[in-house]
Amino acid sequence: QTPTREQAMGEFLNTLQSANLSTADLNIAKPLVTYLKLAGSALVPTTSQSQADAVQIDLFRKDVDGFRVLTSNPDTGLVRIILSSSRVPGKRILFLKYNYWPVDMKKTGIYKLKKSSEAWEELQQGKAFFASATQNQTQFTITGVSLAYYDSLDTQYFLQPVFVFTGENKFQAFVPAIAPPW
Repeated sequence: QTPTREQAMGEFLNTLQSANLSTADLNIAKPLVTYLKLAGSALVPTTSQSQADAVQIDLFRKDVDGFRVLTSNPDTGLVRIILSSSRVPGKRILFLKYNYWPVDMKKTGIYKLKKSSEAWEELQQGKAFFASATQNQTQFTITGVSLAYYDSLDTQYFLQPVFVFTGENKFQAFVPAIAPPW
């Protein structure tokens, strides 16, 4: 049987701890848990544990000073594991990715931020990173804007402030928040 959310988190944390991998500033209290079922040769999301052949858990960095910390894909954490329903040693962990870079939160800088209207103009001009949008979609209904930090999946020892535009159908786009000349 596929592990429950709690069982999977316990196994995930034990796996990281046994490999001496840090979880210090990862948000283990709010994992993204996705149950997966086998469809042909691919694992695809399913709505319930009873239909699942595996469970995927993604961990993201904890919020910083009340601001969310986001990756380039809202559904992909810095650390991910996929656990099968198998109890056979060596067949339980199907996938493990640890793409975590420590950020020195004591090293800070003061930078002037753009106005949200400037970020809005850049979004309209396509000068944004579209984290999640329907392919070939050219028009979006924006329902919210907020500030957050961008956490790159590439080596980066700092967090970048960004404006996050959200909208219908899980639309999400990032515009760098730091004003020129930076």
